[in-house]
Amino acid sequence: MGTLFNMNQRLSRKNYWIYQIYLFSIGFVLELISRLFFNTSSIGLSFFAWSNITGVNVIKIVLIVLTLINIIFQSKRLLDIGYSRLISLISLFILGTGVLPVLGSIPTILCLLIKSNNKA
Repeated sequence: MGTLFNMNQRLSRKNYWIYQIYLFSIGFVLELISRLFFNTSSIGLSFFAWSNITGVNVIKIVLIVLTLINIIFQSKRLLDIGYSRLISLISLFILGTGVLPVLGSIPTILCLLIKSNNKA
């Protein structure tokens, strides 16, 4: 588990797929809980309604942490395919602004589809 967050290690395409499935599943369950118990979506990142601690706000915080973990995995995968890890920051920029969500999916598409670069 300690090597999972080591930024200098590569991440194979197979492991990246597995981690994406885990992150998606956790996010899906959290969104389902938010809609069933709180009758609202947790995906909307409205930072203005955070005056008190509610279940939805806790779910939003967990989703933000999952997004940051995803960016770590993207960075490791981009290192494996020979691209700069800075490309993964596109996802972080899109998360913060909400502009052009298609642009934010570019690093994920690169990580999921391109084969590993076997160069050391």
